Formats: sequence, structure tokens, C-alpha cells
Amino acid sequence: MAQSDYSDTLADRIIGSLYALLYHTEQKRLLGFAVAGWLKNLPWLFASFAWPFGLDLVWIVAGIALAIILRFLYWRGKRAGYIRFVSEEDRQLSPGTDSSVVNQKVPVRASGTFSVKSWEKYVRQYPAEYWRVGMGDHALMVNYSSGLFLYQFIQPSGLETVIPGKLCTGRKSEPTLEITYLSNWGPESTEISFNFFARENSSTPAKSRRKIYLAFDSLEQRGRVWKSLTNGLDHFIMKDG
Repeated sequence: MAQSDYSDTLADRIIGSLYALLYHTEQKRLLGFAVAGWLKNLPWLFASFAWPFGLDLVWIVAGIALAIILRFLYWRGKRAGYIRFVSEEDRQLSPGTDSSVVNQKVPVRASGTFSVKSWEKYVRQYPAEYWRVGMGDHALMVNYSSGLFLYQFIQPSGLETVIPGKLCTGRKSEPTLEITYLSNWGPESTEISFNFFARENSSTPAKSRRKIYLAFDSLEQRGRVWKSLTNGLDHFIMKDG
């Protein structure tokens, strides 16, 4: 199936576009506050001042209803990670037998929580690179801003599921992998030494379960990363939908 064969339902397109809009309003700031905060609170303020100014009850009810709807949408969007992911139950991907991405970076667009050792951030559809280091760990580097990169390192033993699917952004669908794993990297852990990609024997890592999404420009790129993630993992139960 070529990438151009991907088609979304109307619901996928609407939800994908809505999640993208909600995420961007969370990131943008106006007068020192997130635009999302203004959108969620202005209807409450309108309803509070409508009665003293003699507006009809219908306007008060409308303001309260709009505030409730917006708060629900932001809650739902945040819970979903502002991601509309649809797994591909009909797509069969073979287990990995290829290690060609060892020390070779594959461009991706990453969504999920990434960090440096003292700070972490949730990102959506940020440009990133994936590769597999010589010792077998999976490395991801996110270009967060000019001169600032966020990372995630995944040990093969920490992988739980890798699910192929598509990410619905509203404009088009993108080949995607949903990856669930136990994280050994971030502000709460010293399991991996950043400078050497080496584990510290005396460390006590925070084994938190996390989920990230990697979107690709082509099915070929997704296939390469799939093979790298699943290469040689006898313990690993792969899901293809």
C-alpha cells in the first residue's frame, strides 16, 4: 500500500485538525498567558458579567456551556496527547531482521515526552532523528528549538509494543509507529550516561511506562525503523494492529 493510498474518515480529519489547533493554542502565549487559558476562561468571565449588564439569560447559559465544552475538549485532547492515531489492523509487518540503521539516523517526526537530564517536555510532531547505537539501545533526538535538543533512549528489554498505524493530522495521514516502553531516561533517572550512551551499574532508574509516536515521510522509512526496533527481540510480542 503506497502512502498516497492512505485515506481518513471525516471524523479522523476533524479530530486530527482539532487536536493540532488545541496543541498550538497551548504553546502560544498572549500577554504572558497561554492562549488556551484565555479561551477556557473568557466564556466564564463573559457569563459572570452578563447578568450585571442586563444581558438575557440565554447569553449567560451560552457562556457557561461554551466554557464547559472548551474545558472538556482540552481535557480530552491532553489525555490523547493531541494525537489522532489509527492502528492498521490489516497491515502485516514482518519481524525485524535488519540492523542497517545502527549508527545511521532516520528522519522522523516525534510526539511524546523527551528530555535532557534535568528537564523534560511533551512535544507534538517535532522534527527528530532515530538511530540504533552499537550497544543495541534505540536513540531519539528531537530538534526542540535552535541549539536545544531533547532525547529519549530505549533499551531493547524495555520495549513493550510497537504498533504500525497512521497519524491523522487533518491534512493528510502519515505512516506512524506507536511505541510503548519502560523509560530509563529523564530527570528522575541516572540509568544511562548521556555522554557515553552507557549504563551505570550503581544507578536506580525510574522505570516509568511511556508512549511515543514516530511519523514518517514514507513507508520505506517506517519499515527500516520497525525492523530496527524488533530486530532480535525473542521476548518481544509485536502487535500489527
